[in-house]
Amino acid sequence: MAGCLEMSDKKVVSRNVVIGVGALCVVLSIALAYSVVNYALMLRDKDSLIDSLNAQIVDLGGQPGQTPSGSDKDAQIAALQDEIDSLRAAKLVSVNLKAEDNRSIVETPYVHVYGYVVNVGNSTAADAKIHVVLQQSGGVVAKDTYVSLGSVGGESVVSVDTKVYYEGSEIVLASLVLEWT
Repeated sequence: MAGCLEMSDKKVVSRNVVIGVGALCVVLSIALAYSVVNYALMLRDKDSLIDSLNAQIVDLGGQPGQTPSGSDKDAQIAALQDEIDSLRAAKLVSVNLKAEDNRSIVETPYVHVYGYVVNVGNSTAADAKIHVVLQQSGGVVAKDTYVSLGSVGGESVVSVDTKVYYEGSEIVLASLVLEWT
């Protein structure tokens, strides 16, 4: 009789685990959908601003991409063109980029770095990387390293999922800074 109760308990636990995992999948799917929609809206707003600035350049009698020749009008055109160029430049932003300390008895401790990096610019971000600095209590730097992302094309998303191993006590502060050229 006791064996039957154990089997029933295992089925309930298994069912609860399946329900929990299913709920987690739904929540993660919603978060990803929100991030994609937010990213699309951000790009639409940026493209609208670029179109507006191009219209201002044309209204001033210039052409988009025109170089100045010395007049006030040309200076305004150049300033607007510089603004457009800066909007088109590569710009990386993180979306749900996280660092979680994982310490188990059987494994070397590591920090799990995961999430997304989005290039909201039109240009490619070359040599993109995440500068990871892990600190232990007392400000001791356990690890100072980089996670390479390679080149990130304009208006694209890169998924990050990596482990950064370290030694010593638990991590109290993890710094994640995006860098690119």
